[in-house]
Amino acid sequence: MRELKFRLIRDGKHIQGYEKWVDGVPNKDTGYWATPPQWIYSRDNVLWSNPEIFHDSKDQFTGLSDRNGAEIYEGSILKIEYNVRIGTSARGRGANAATYPINEIQTGHATVKWDGYSYVGESNLYDDYDSYFWAKSSKDRPEHRHEQIIIKSTSFSNGEVIGNIHENPELLERDNAKT
Repeated sequence: MRELKFRLIRDGKHIQGYEKWVDGVPNKDTGYWATPPQWIYSRDNVLWSNPEIFHDSKDQFTGLSDRNGAEIYEGSILKIEYNVRIGTSARGRGANAATYPINEIQTGHATVKWDGYSYVGESNLYDDYDSYFWAKSSKDRPEHRHEQIIIKSTSFSNGEVIGNIHENPELLERDNAKT
């Protein structure tokens, strides 16, 4: 089971510290708790104690780490490389004609979010393609598509945490200016 842990935010833009749940340790001789179950707090994610840290929101720990071992929380911004479809190429003629995707590796950012079922990374990268490749006949061919790439949490370990939405909103603003 993953650790129940949160990054604590104040005023929507400052990380104040961290909070995690520790299970109590029962004393088998007395039937009381030797150490009660409780929330403990840390300003640096290293030294933990009981005094609560004031905060007004929190980001949950995903239980995952990036390729450098940094913890990934909701709201983390990951630098990613992704094999993006940028078009298609037609080869052959008549009955032997076929369409193949053209891909290239692109670097972008993904913001970690909970989608109701799992953690995903909403990226600033898009797949551009004509769905001609998948169509069975010309009447089934939808128009050109431009779809945002959503990164599965299983790929987070290939990324690198470069910031978060609270302390580094300029990373998101730069991405929004591109789209």
